[in-house]
Amino acid sequence: MRDVEADLVAALVSLSSVTASGVAAVDIEAGSPFVQVTELPSQEAERFSNGPRRSLYDLVDVDLDVYAPTLDAVFDTAQTVREWLLSGAPGLEFTPVQVPVFARRPDYNERIRRRGAAVTFRVRSDN
Repeated sequence: MRDVEADLVAALVSLSSVTASGVAAVDIEAGSPFVQVTELPSQEAERFSNGPRRSLYDLVDVDLDVYAPTLDAVFDTAQTVREWLLSGAPGLEFTPVQVPVFARRPDYNERIRRRGAAVTFRVRSDN
């Protein structure tokens, strides 16, 4: 299967004013606004009906967290990312199939605002 997390990070950094990373440790306060990408466990969407018993497509959930120092900045960045996803995520080799609204999420740092969503992608298996 593709490295969905790495591909998504590479595509997000190509958007204007968006910094992104996978699960690597990052100084969020230094590079705000920032999008953290975390791939979640996936599920099989389609299998071959005959022949090898393997997945043809998977549904992969990815948690996207947007961090910024102000409410306006976190909202604007989350909206930019969501609009890109709703437009089909140009540049990705897989397709978003479920793109919810980015909701407020709590953060332990009172100087940081956070919004997030779990986005589902349809990914072709490379087996």
